[in-house]
Amino acid sequence: MPLKDKDPLNLAMADHCGIDVSKNELVVGFYPSGVMFKKTNSDDGRADIADMLATLQPPLTIVESTGGYQKPIVEALYDVGIPVAVVNPRQTSQFSAGVNQPAKTDELDAVMLARFGSHVGVRLYEPPSQVLVELRSLIIRREDLVRMRTREKLRSQMANYHRASSIQKTLAFLGEEIEEIEGRISTTISSREEWIRRMEILRSVPGVGPVTACVLIALMPELGKCDEKAIARLAGLAPITRQSGAHQDKSRITDGRHPVRRALYLATISGTRHNPQTKSRYQRLVASRKPKKVALIACARKLLTILNVLVTKDELWDSSHR
Repeated sequence: MPLKDKDPLNLAMADHCGIDVSKNELVVGFYPSGVMFKKTNSDDGRADIADMLATLQPPLTIVESTGGYQKPIVEALYDVGIPVAVVNPRQTSQFSAGVNQPAKTDELDAVMLARFGSHVGVRLYEPPSQVLVELRSLIIRREDLVRMRTREKLRSQMANYHRASSIQKTLAFLGEEIEEIEGRISTTISSREEWIRRMEILRSVPGVGPVTACVLIALMPELGKCDEKAIARLAGLAPITRQSGAHQDKSRITDGRHPVRRALYLATISGTRHNPQTKSRYQRLVASRKPKKVALIACARKLLTILNVLVTKDELWDSSHR
């Protein structure tokens, strides 16, 4: 159980640290000692935690991704040189169940995060550049607007006159907003030579349009830096095997970066019409009695592999290459 009455400054230097983040409060826990303390999620509270951890120098601090609330404390720790990692809450929840910790409080969660960090290998936080943050926000905003426009189009099919008039005004507004966002995305991409070249490489592949290329540039910076298995896992396109003894379930894709997977899936659908190699691969899989969606996912994974190789080699697509 967490120990609230013990001075954190008396901790052993090897204690790992976990921080449970909420909108108004930060709970800091340590493992294996179980010591914890609380601070407000404010500039002063974050500064106090950063100063404390700078003195203790824990080997690793774990913070869960909480929809943006974690960013200020993560950046504050990074600025003072504290090794910090942002992890998926699903992983920590499964870890908590695996070590038989059914109870859940903020204090227990903070200590459990520290315990997770002491047992599981994680990737340390590296802040993205400001221009990359801006590009990502524009890409995400465009997706929001496109979803809203799609819903309005569906409503317009069953709308009476007065409602249809309102919907058409909304559609016109959304169209203008999407056009403006796309212009800002194009301007942001053009601000860096590296992105201009990557856009050229990605768009050289038939089926990969400007939207897919921008999503990959913004949300898949690892492209060209990982092997094909790692990059497929990041995109959520790697099949996960599920078998035990005589039972063997179907392999399924899971997790990953949903906007990236969605963009690649749509690019693959386009590729089955305009890319001879994707088309033949898809037809071959369907002919072997693979379900169409499974065949499309397999082709999307292959497309990502091709894009990864092209970026690695800094080469344009050549249909003569296998």
